[in-house]
Amino acid sequence: MPKQKNQGTKRTPAKDESPLPSPASLQSRPSTEGFIPAQQKAIAAVLGALAGVEALVPPTDVVDSFESVCAPLLGRMRFNLFQTRTIAALRDTLLLKLLAGELRVSACDAQAGVPAPAKLV
Repeated sequence: MPKQKNQGTKRTPAKDESPLPSPASLQSRPSTEGFIPAQQKAIAAVLGALAGVEALVPPTDVVDSFESVCAPLLGRMRFNLFQTRTIAALRDTLLLKLLAGELRVSACDAQAGVPAPAKLV
């Protein structure tokens, strides 16, 4: 695999794809527009530290194979993250109503068809 200088967040093509980018394009940095100043400084520090690092670039077919395996996993991760946020918001809403006395667990159980617990003697 060819070794090339790190170019920030841009993927460098393998030797069989296209020639190496020009030296001027190697100096370009991803835009930090829209980030707060502290984030901009952190991004600049990381990019500066990685500027001279050489990285192996796999051939396109290897990258495509990797992406075909990982894409469903990443999709599931995104779905789980969305679902976790939704459930947390629902929990927070219901907990506030329960603590305020606006909601009774026994009434919810009855509506859901859950049998009442047996009374202890």
